Formats: sequence, C-alpha cells, structure tokens
Amino acid sequence: MEFTNLTIMNTLCDYRGICAKASMLTLLMQENTEYACFERNALEKEYCNLVFMKGIIECWLELLPDDERFLVQKHLIQGLDWAKVIVEYNERWGIMNGRAERTLKRIQARAIKRILNCMCEIDALKSTPDNNTADIIPADA
Repeated sequence: MEFTNLTIMNTLCDYRGICAKASMLTLLMQENTEYACFERNALEKEYCNLVFMKGIIECWLELLPDDERFLVQKHLIQGLDWAKVIVEYNERWGIMNGRAERTLKRIQARAIKRILNCMCEIDALKSTPDNNTADIIPADA
C-alpha cells in the first residue's frame, strides 16, 4: 500500500469501523448455525486483514507524543469537530495551555507527517532488484 497524508488520515478515520468489523467477524466465526452461508476462509482472511490494520494503527498511535496522539484520537478516530477538540484539549491541558484551532491543525499535521516518515522508512526496507542479494548471480557462474 502506498502511504500518503490522505491515506494515513483515512485509515485513522476508519479505525473504529475496523475494530467493529473485526469484532463482528469474530462473532460470525464462532457461530456455526445461523451464519453457515458465509465462507469460513473468506471470513478468516478478512478478519486477519482487519486485525493487521488495527495493529498498524495502534503502532502509529504509540509513535506519537501525547499531544499529537490526543488530537489524532479526538479528531480523526473519534470524529469530533475542531470546536469540541479545543474544549477537550483545554480540559486536558488547562485553559492556560489552550491552543487555537490553527495550532491544533498544525500539531495534527505534524503527527501525520511523523507517521508518514515512519512508513516511508519501513517501505525503504522492501526488497527490490537493486538490493536483493538473492538475485545476485555469482561471478563464477
């Protein structure tokens, strides 16, 4: 998957849906009678994909400092509008440490950039023909 700011934000916005679908699939796989019309392999594959994405998002959140994580969780994951995020931010850090909407948007953008940079570093580890040692032909062959 190619990661951009937009794909990261959309994935974070989908977190609650991913968790809900994974839970529903768990229930479907445990039920043997009423949902027998579902193909078990398809359910298990989709469940694995959802659990994987859930884990990735949770790792992204661990990557972030408290203030960035707070904003991502409140605005992107929980879906609160900026006015509500500002109120909760002020409750959390106090009115004296309050931030304007523009500042909070900048902090959230920094969080997304941090996640994107991490994913780019991981993506750079992919095996390519240029750095795959298994594709190297010995000189004496």
